[in-house]
Amino acid sequence: MKIVFVRHAEAEEKGQGIPGADEHRKLTKSGQREARAVGRVLNSLKMRPAMIFTSPLVRARQTAEILQGQIKRSPDPCDTRALAPEGTWVDLQREIARHGDLFAGKNPDKIVVFAVGHQPNLGRMITDALAGRNSGCILQKGACVALAWKDDKPQGAAEILFALTPDQAAVLA
Repeated sequence: MKIVFVRHAEAEEKGQGIPGADEHRKLTKSGQREARAVGRVLNSLKMRPAMIFTSPLVRARQTAEILQGQIKRSPDPCDTRALAPEGTWVDLQREIARHGDLFAGKNPDKIVVFAVGHQPNLGRMITDALAGRNSGCILQKGACVALAWKDDKPQGAAEILFALTPDQAAVLA
């Protein structure tokens, strides 16, 4: 199974401290363009999701809907609290397991799930997912992952710039 973690695109500024306003923030025009571009690239890479899970917050839902519109044969996004700001990797694993009948009997290499949510919990989910294999991650031969730090030393939390497999590079080259 492949899980594509997507942070919601650029959204309106926070709600000036108004209770409940954060949940209703919409994507900006720039955010809509960002989501369409990511969707087109995912479509080019033949990332065809069997499920699109999304946080129920407006900006994540809009991002998921835009991705769906850019990718051939995509299902409707499915809201889940597992991807809300307080969600965890275990919550997402449970949510995927609840829909396991959709994946039964399919080649695991062909199963793609999109998870659209928020920072910092998506970053934590990715870290937990990577650390699940004896505290190391698996890097395919010829693949690359680019990380960046805000300082001139590689210490503290890194930011993922991109990850690219040889097959993806061939599509993009």
